[in-house]
Amino acid sequence: MQKHSAQEKIDVVHEYLEHLSTLTSLSKKHRMSVELIRLYVAVHKGRGDVGLLCPPKMTPELRLQITEWSIENDATPEEIAEYFILVLEQFLSGRKCTKKMVRLA
Repeated sequence: MQKHSAQEKIDVVHEYLEHLSTLTSLSKKHRMSVELIRLYVAVHKGRGDVGLLCPPKMTPELRLQITEWSIENDATPEEIAEYFILVLEQFLSGRKCTKKMVRLA
């Protein structure tokens, strides 16, 4: 699995939201799945650039909670991303983005 820098994620999201490219063309250009781009867009809509710069750590308990919810609700990737953001609001509300967290390539 290829890792994408925070800046690359932001660039892809902005390019998509500004209607400069389609999901398919962005997917090919950046070697990302369409579903992953949709996830980044949903995170950006909920948290802005900081959501992509400082992603929260995924714990096993959180992963299980989100997985169970997505199965119970037959959720789309966009709905899962929105739920993920809602679940993390308590955690993220007091957390500040530091230079150490931001890894721009």
